[in-house]
Amino acid sequence: MVLPMSRCSLPTNRLCSSTSGTVRPVRELLPVFDLAVTLRPGGAWVTHRVLRAQGKCDVTAEDDLVHVRLARLDDFCAVHLRMSPG
Repeated sequence: MVLPMSRCSLPTNRLCSSTSGTVRPVRELLPVFDLAVTLRPGGAWVTHRVLRAQGKCDVTAEDDLVHVRLARLDDFCAVHLRMSPG
């Protein structure tokens, strides 16, 4: 399950996986390959920084959409998107 989080006074878009707490309920994590996420953040994309990724991470923008494509996802990926107000 992925839930949106917005506890920051700045315009942010965050996704947080809530499938486990401090311990994982599974014995093994299987990687996901070629994962694509499209966001409509409500502003113009300025720049990005990949904070954590297990493989190649491409970020592109098209009109009001931001596309994040991961070559491989093992446990989690973190990407910081800097946006201008919309």
